[in-house]
Amino acid sequence: MAVLNNSGYYGADGRQWPFIGQIADDSTWRDNILAGKFKSPETIPGWGRRVKVRIMGVHDQEQETIPDDQLPWALIEYPTTAGSGGANSFQTIQLRQGMTVTGYFMDGADQNVPIITGVMGQNAQTGMQTKTGMTGGEAFESISGFAKPKVDYKGESGPKVPEHGLKIDEESKDTATPPPGATLNKFGIAGNPTTKQLAMIASGIRDGDAAGLTGAALDAFTKNKVTEGINNLRATEKLATRPPLKNATVESPDSVHLLSAGDIKRDKKMCEKIVTMKPDDIVQSSMKAIQTVTENLSNEIEAVQDAIKSYTGAVSAIGNPAQSMQKLIGDAACEMAKYMKIIFDKVMNYVMETLNANMTKVVASMPASMRYQMSDMKETISELTLCMYGKITDTLCGTIAGLLNNLFNPDKLKKDAERDALTPQDPNAPGTYAAVSPCTAEEMVGEVFALHADAINDANNSLIDNVNSFLDDIQSQLSGISGAMSDIMTKMGGINGSMTSALGFANIKLNVFGCELKPAASDSDYYTLCTGGSGSPQQKIASNAAVSKRANKPANVEIPKETPFSEVPKGQSNTTTDSPEVVTGEDSIFDLEVGESNAASREQARQELDMY
Repeated sequence: MAVLNNSGYYGADGRQWPFIGQIADDSTWRDNILAGKFKSPETIPGWGRRVKVRIMGVHDQEQETIPDDQLPWALIEYPTTAGSGGANSFQTIQLRQGMTVTGYFMDGADQNVPIITGVMGQNAQTGMQTKTGMTGGEAFESISGFAKPKVDYKGESGPKVPEHGLKIDEESKDTATPPPGATLNKFGIAGNPTTKQLAMIASGIRDGDAAGLTGAALDAFTKNKVTEGINNLRATEKLATRPPLKNATVESPDSVHLLSAGDIKRDKKMCEKIVTMKPDDIVQSSMKAIQTVTENLSNEIEAVQDAIKSYTGAVSAIGNPAQSMQKLIGDAACEMAKYMKIIFDKVMNYVMETLNANMTKVVASMPASMRYQMSDMKETISELTLCMYGKITDTLCGTIAGLLNNLFNPDKLKKDAERDALTPQDPNAPGTYAAVSPCTAEEMVGEVFALHADAINDANNSLIDNVNSFLDDIQSQLSGISGAMSDIMTKMGGINGSMTSALGFANIKLNVFGCELKPAASDSDYYTLCTGGSGSPQQKIASNAAVSKRANKPANVEIPKETPFSEVPKGQSNTTTDSPEVVTGEDSIFDLEVGESNAASREQARQELDMY
């Protein structure tokens, strides 16, 4: 107390009885500042903003002498910029357990009424205890504001470490990266070598001498050995299986310069590619979109691998790091399915336009009084086409998921990550991640077409057969129809052989008169929040011919089978939660009428689609 009471140390400004103390376990004072709203001042449990403080030189360090809950209440002296609450001018305090505060005793020598006037800043180099004095920590030592208190918070009200308050890594003195501008010795070490670094140097010199090296050659050899040894130690420190960091949270003003988990997550999200569709070439744009989604999926799977095998990956993972790679693949497959449907729609439009073009001569040879029948038939064919291609696209999500599983092999990637989590890896060695080739999109599109080749041919043949049946019915009334029919059958014999033409088919010609300027095509295939818009390089542009070539090869996956609904066993009685009696009345009659109406509509649709 003699030092603290020295006016030359603290309190030289006229204040007497200064002190330095530490805010106690927050379970001893948090109820004084309860969250929420209260109907009247009398119902507020506390009295102003107060905390419990253990004061150096006044209170012992041990809890046995004076526990935290018996420490005096300390009032807060606010600065003039904060206000007192008058005229609704005030600020809330930012004091947490474990902080070192300064102040003075209002009652002087009695030392019963401490007033907090300031708080001492912490530094990033000081390790923080994760326990308070009441839970096993040492009083007057650095204590984390997130340390476990004696009494837990109710529900989810406890303080949580924010993403920007969590370190991604912590290097020991043996592996610490030299600061910028630091002077390195001939072995690449800044400052005095640690014990482990000295052992690395001695080992390098010994091995170099055994190899007959001297002078600069020996120094270079030893330097390489030291670098290799530090890298090996650093790889061990980065393992996800290592003990938790002693100082894992960012709790100091100078920690603003430390890279946090929030920084990593933000960078990942900011640099994630977002697809930009281009109307000038919808097929090519769709394939680029599929390529972009595949690359994003590769990055997400890589993040899951990092979350398994490294501490940095675990704390900076977006979402739940334990989530299955299958979930990521399933979500990506369904996202790709919407772009794949655009490509299938393009093929369907090509089929319809080709069929209509070849049917023009048929319509021209028909009497004017009969052409309305062809118009009705074309409408029915359009409905039938939509139905058939709709069935194909309904299974795209599961089909693409199967392709992605073959591409990434998530089970193997997970096993590799779990193996790397137990074995230190060279930081400079390439990781065991799945690479995405530039032709992934065209391979995937071609694979899907190969898988549905029979269904597409059946759909096209069904259209031709329906037209043929219609024309056979009226052949006796038409002249020269057989030649026209032969042309149709020749050109519509199979879609796979004209896949390149189908994907490159232009539905709408913008330059109608031949003299208009063509609109400038967009250069951006995707954009990111960190770099803006960008386009795929030339080597990543998908080829329609490559898609057609792949579509004519056998498929490597199967169309997923739909899970059937459970059927009610025969003889099963009606089940109800209200009454075993059969419900009758207007509602039940209405439901019956609706059911009969829907059944009639479905039967009418079947008859309209039946062209035979």
